[in-house]
Amino acid sequence: MLPVLKGEESAVKDANLKEVATQLASATGYQLYLDQAYPPAVGQQVNDSVAELFAGTKTPEEVGAAITEVAKSEG
Repeated sequence: MLPVLKGEESAVKDANLKEVATQLASATGYQLYLDQAYPPAVGQQVNDSVAELFAGTKTPEEVGAAITEVAKSEG
């Protein structure tokens, strides 16, 4: 696990996690996963639509429209 308090990076023992903790501590900002940045219904639609895009069952335009429709209904 990564520490949630700044300055506690030294408590991380795993070399890979230590690198992540060090970089995160010095970052000026970070971006949440897109599905986590929105209300649950919108996040679920993002996940479902991206899966459909990768599966080839929806076009990028259809994905955009589906996410927009859910976002409007949640707003």
